[in-house]
Amino acid sequence: MTEQERIEYLADKEHDSWSNWMKWLFKCSVSNEDGTITIPKDKIVQWQRQMNTPYSELSEPEKEADRKEIQHILLLESALEAQVADMHSRLKEAVEKVAGKIPAYTVPPGTSDYPGSTMYGLTMALNIFLDAFPELEKRNE
Repeated sequence: MTEQERIEYLADKEHDSWSNWMKWLFKCSVSNEDGTITIPKDKIVQWQRQMNTPYSELSEPEKEADRKEIQHILLLESALEAQVADMHSRLKEAVEKVAGKIPAYTVPPGTSDYPGSTMYGLTMALNIFLDAFPELEKRNE
């Protein structure tokens, strides 16, 4: 996953989180005839108190609500860890394939295009690596 793809993935999840909060906020609020909404006073008092209270001093139900909110981040973390594990596995496999392809010697100048040469081995190694990580080729297009 490229950095830009990771940003887009995380931004999508952040948007979902914000969207859910806004839906809940509108549900708690009163719709006015002019299209505005009014947040009930009890919610304003509650949220002002909560935003000025350290987490450690929140009530247990308030802490539990925060714990539930953070679970989507844990899901994202798990998904990203799985992607990293997959990339690690592919890298390890590619390195193992490459290990036997690079000769331990060099050949005289001008003969670097035959199968036993270091250049040929390096080219094969690079192709194996790029086969394992096709997303790397896309970055250079």
